[in-house]
Order: sequence, then structure tokens, then C-alpha cells
Amino acid sequence: MPIFAKKLRNHSYFVHFSKLLLAGLALAILLAVGLLPSFQKDGAGLRLAFTSAPTNKDETNIPIMKNPRYQGVDNNNQPFLITAFYAQHKDKETVILKNVHANLGVKDNLVKVRADEANYSIYEKLLTLVGGVQLYYASGYQLETDGVLIDINKGEANSAGSVSGIAPFGTITANSLAAYDKGARVVFVGKVHMILHRYSASRLKSY
Repeated sequence: MPIFAKKLRNHSYFVHFSKLLLAGLALAILLAVGLLPSFQKDGAGLRLAFTSAPTNKDETNIPIMKNPRYQGVDNNNQPFLITAFYAQHKDKETVILKNVHANLGVKDNLVKVRADEANYSIYEKLLTLVGGVQLYYASGYQLETDGVLIDINKGEANSAGSVSGIAPFGTITANSLAAYDKGARVVFVGKVHMILHRYSASRLKSY
């Protein structure tokens, strides 16, 4: 075989091999990019998985985050943590949360919250909860309502409907509530009905 023909054949093999190698690299990159948005980190760390929204047709192409965690501090440097089953961006500043749990503050200033759904304004730190809302205050209140707006920075909460539950002095129902200083002061408004515990009634009479 002439030397020129041999070199030409070797060059053809090299070009063919290079094309196969480049195609394989391109496929590997595409697979990596496709799998990158889904990841999980075991333990207490952040766990995210992006997929299509499961319900609303208008939201079908909007990604959701599974098991999101939002944490920070309020204006008094008190920590807060909000978790949910999943979150979906409503706009650049607001996320929709499903099956929400939140811990606001610590120890004597702790407020625990749960709800079926919430809108969380990330920059303003406003948490609007709806559906089966439960509020647990370290001051002794355990309250239920259909909806409540919590200003995390100010430590304030205002219900959007009737409220019922347990207070330090007994049981209570009302048309609405306003809580200040993470439950240190709670005001019940409209058709307030209270049933005092026996020990609470005796304490009231002693004053």
C-alpha cells in the first residue's frame, strides 16, 4: 500500500474516532444538565427537587421546590424558620407554600405555626396563612383560625376570621384577634366568649 494512501486511511480513522468521542461528550453534558435541577441532601440540610406543578393548568410549567426551608432573623434579631411540603414562586418576591410549619423566635418568645397553605413575601417577611391555621404561643395561647397574617419583623399577627382555642386563663372564642410581641399581648375582638378555669377565676377575685 502506498505511504500516502496509508496516511490518508489513518487520518480517516482518527477523524471518525474524534466524532464519536465528541458525540459521547455532548451526550454526557446533556444528561448532566438534565439531572442537575434535581438533587437531595440527606440529613437536616436543604432538600430540593424541581418538577412540574401538579394541579393548576396555568402553573403547569412553573417549577416547584420540595421541602423548602426559609430562615433568617427579624428586626429584633430573633431567628425564624419556615418549612413546607413544597413551594412555588408566585412572582419574584412571593412564594406559595403547601403544608406549612413555622417557628418564630426562641424560648419565651417562641411562636409555632402550621397551616394548609401560605403566601410568603420574602423581602417584607410577611406570612399569610390560610386553611386549618394553628398558632401556639409560649405565653400559653393555643389558637385556631381559618386565616392569619403574620408580620415576622414586628412579631404581630392578625386573623382574617373567627378564632377559638385555649388561653392561659381558660377557653375563648372571638370574631378575630390581634397579637403583639409574639403573643405577649393578645387582643380578641367581636363576640368574645370566655370560659375561665377555676384557678383563673379565683385569682381574678383576689385582686
